[in-house]
Amino acid sequence: MEMPVKEWDSQFQMWYKIAARAERELPSNSIVATIEEQAKVWKDLVPACGDLKNENLLQRHWEKLEGLVGFKFERDPETWSQPFSLGAFMQKNITQFKDEIQHISTEGAAG
Repeated sequence: MEMPVKEWDSQFQMWYKIAARAERELPSNSIVATIEEQAKVWKDLVPACGDLKNENLLQRHWEKLEGLVGFKFERDPETWSQPFSLGAFMQKNITQFKDEIQHISTEGAAG
């Protein structure tokens, strides 16, 4: 599964810095709330994607994850109808399951 989590984390860090700076320098500007919301989305999304990238996840873990989120993860890039992307994960709102995803990923890492 190809997900450039480190690059995405760099993007999140940039959004977070922009949001913090905007809050300080533009407290009455309405765009601040939008920037803060985007920073929060990245903050929750990137770690969840990192958890899904865990190479130790077995079929049983994927079945738990798919049952949790309510859709099938297409892990073979040759058969993807929609590749893994931040946009796809945002659209499917996987951040609502970030804690459970992390737990299942930790199970996979433990064996």
